[in-house]
Amino acid sequence: MTDIVVPGGVRLAGTFGRAATIYRRRFVPFIVVTMISSIPGLALSAAQLTNGRTQLPSSGAWAMAVSLLNAAAALLASGAVMSCVVEELRGRAFSPADSIRTLLRRLLPMLGVAICTAFAMAWGVVVIPLWSDLGVKLHDALERLLPGIDVAAIINSIGWALGIAALLVPWCALCLSLPVCIAEKAGVLASLSRSRRLTRGHRFKVSGTLLVFALGVLLLHSTLVTALASAGEIALFVLNATLGLVDSSTYGVLAGVLYHELRVARDRANMRVVSVFD
Repeated sequence: MTDIVVPGGVRLAGTFGRAATIYRRRFVPFIVVTMISSIPGLALSAAQLTNGRTQLPSSGAWAMAVSLLNAAAALLASGAVMSCVVEELRGRAFSPADSIRTLLRRLLPMLGVAICTAFAMAWGVVVIPLWSDLGVKLHDALERLLPGIDVAAIINSIGWALGIAALLVPWCALCLSLPVCIAEKAGVLASLSRSRRLTRGHRFKVSGTLLVFALGVLLLHSTLVTALASAGEIALFVLNATLGLVDSSTYGVLAGVLYHELRVARDRANMRVVSVFD
């Protein structure tokens, strides 16, 4: 069956306003749920800190695997909050215990969705350093032919643009996979496919929402980490862990609201099609 796409559904200010209202109203339960769900990710981060202190040998493949696991753990923590938001928007009562039980019942498919989403977005992280290295090599090779032109800076800028696109495009298409997996009890592939269908026709607005969120996270992290750069490893670990809780819970609320808005928009479209053919 051909997918029906209706205009609207997502408005940047409205989405953030609704997410902020829900987050402010249920801040404590969201943070509690995120803290419990973030235990695997925190354990992995602590292991990385220990590895750095003992200077154990590491490889690029290992670093990539750890980054993917960290991203998947953060998405799982967000998924627990998404279940709360979905229940909230359906007008149903929820508790942190209910959310954790939902997470445990749906753990395997949610983990599969989180890993697939993290892997799809990882290409954006890989592209940037590759282009940066290419820029340095080209700059050295063309320095005499193109005096006064910073080839490395140009190539690096292109790399950042391609990296952001390579990260944002799959993120935009798959950002609703976890809410689908939770609310509709779908499997891994079905959740990924359903997310792509729900966002189709709305991806410009969805990408704008995600980009504003990502820029806000980067600004907050860079400001606080720079301010506490000399505080020591333990203080930075605690700061990053705290920021991670805020990031995961905020993203969980935002993704839950996006899912609800696009699901309502599509259901309305389907009702219009049914009424036409009645």
